[in-house]
Amino acid sequence: MKNKKNKSFIIIVILFIVALAFMTVGFAAYNQLLNISGTATLKPDGKIYIKSVQVTSKTPNATVSSDPVFTDTSITNFNLSFATDNNLNTDYYAVYEVTIANESSYDFIYRYPNYTLTVTKGGTVYTNLLSLNVTGISNGETIPSNTDKVVTVTISFTNPDIDNTGTYVVNGEFTPDYQEETVGSLTGAVNTSTIGDLTGSNQLAAFTVNVMSTYTETKNFTISVADTDKFVAVDSGGTQVPSHSITANNPGQNFTFYLKKASGTHVYNSEIENVKILIIPTGESGVNCGKVKVRVDTNGVTDTVAPVISNVTAAYSGSNYGITVSWSATDNSGPTALDTYTIIPYKKNQDNTYTAQTSVTTSNTSYTFNGVTEGDTYGKATTGNKATTREINEATQNSGHASRSADFTGQWEFTVTYSLSGGNFNISNGFTDTAYRYTNYSHALGANDNNYNVTINSVTMGGTTLTANTNYTYTNGTIRVNNPITGNIVITATATQRNMLSRRNKNTSSKWKI
Repeated sequence: MKNKKNKSFIIIVILFIVALAFMTVGFAAYNQLLNISGTATLKPDGKIYIKSVQVTSKTPNATVSSDPVFTDTSITNFNLSFATDNNLNTDYYAVYEVTIANESSYDFIYRYPNYTLTVTKGGTVYTNLLSLNVTGISNGETIPSNTDKVVTVTISFTNPDIDNTGTYVVNGEFTPDYQEETVGSLTGAVNTSTIGDLTGSNQLAAFTVNVMSTYTETKNFTISVADTDKFVAVDSGGTQVPSHSITANNPGQNFTFYLKKASGTHVYNSEIENVKILIIPTGESGVNCGKVKVRVDTNGVTDTVAPVISNVTAAYSGSNYGITVSWSATDNSGPTALDTYTIIPYKKNQDNTYTAQTSVTTSNTSYTFNGVTEGDTYGKATTGNKATTREINEATQNSGHASRSADFTGQWEFTVTYSLSGGNFNISNGFTDTAYRYTNYSHALGANDNNYNVTINSVTMGGTTLTANTNYTYTNGTIRVNNPITGNIVITATATQRNMLSRRNKNTSSKWKI
């Protein structure tokens, strides 16, 4: 037994020596290889790529003929088409779920994707009828090592000719843009809430871009457009390319730039042009910051762009059971003039229905609905011209072609409650009555006989104490609450017996007793 143990120990030692010698030789050869070129950067295997693409939802008029075609770096064919009709409120969109896999050992910074989308019908190619929106990831967001990131890509389509029906085939490519997170980078995002106006005599349209820097030193950059054929980026004077600098490790700073039409004659097939904006750091390639919208004069194309509606409010009208809706609007200055607004008051009841829509001319910026049922809550007071159903249903305050007011609860009737004590009144304690908005309220409150004095202790409206002789009066036995009446009223009063003189005769003397 002892000899077997010694032999086993000797074998283990020999194997360890052999392994150590192999490792030593391997490291020596490896170091010698590295020293040939001085310095080497070694990266493990792995890549960042598009892992999957699938359709998650679409409108019934959108058709996906087969699965989207994609490579590691881009979606090359969405296999998408839209069958149009002549309904202004028809929605056209398709939603794709794209999974980006980072299987490397390095973090990557996501930037706005590059994409070129067109639609074709009857041999005619349209370039500005599609919009693409990416959600689930923000510009400048980090995709960590060894993680998957799922983003949502929505393609929306606008029918350019509502008088004809037909099928538009989508063509184009979508390429995510991500850069390895190294010593620093610039990312940017344009403000898309403003639509620039270059119609008529307008020469410049102002925009802003928010730039973030992860550099450890100040960085200079210029602002440009991806396609200079129709538009150029300039400064406020309209001459120079906008040049700026951003401080180190800046979490985000807004910079203003202007767009103007490029020199020469251009054909615009749509009233709204999408313009891709770039920021170009000194010595580096351009960084995509997204697209801005510019309104232009079209060349004989039917006006299909709705006006921009904003500042929608709802308030009580000057009479009972009335709501006045007010708004502001910016005309699109297209080839056909804006002539009407459509107002749709949504009644927020159990089935969330709405009353019949009302149209008014552009000379109006308000409309009053009368006879509104007591207690109904009205949500969207929506205005718009050729706004889509989706825009109306998803409207928020100042959201664009269709906007809405805040929810408005109408109440015109209020309860008046009497809390009385100490004697006889014309009414009983706990008596309730009804008061109305935009009217004065009055009621006889005096005592049933002349032996009592009535004192008003307090009058409250909606829990707030009112001021005597200002908000209310008590004269000749009648209490009056002055307009405006905006809440339930509680009146507290006390009746006290007056001091009485009585005469008592005794023999020939007379005495007065109080």
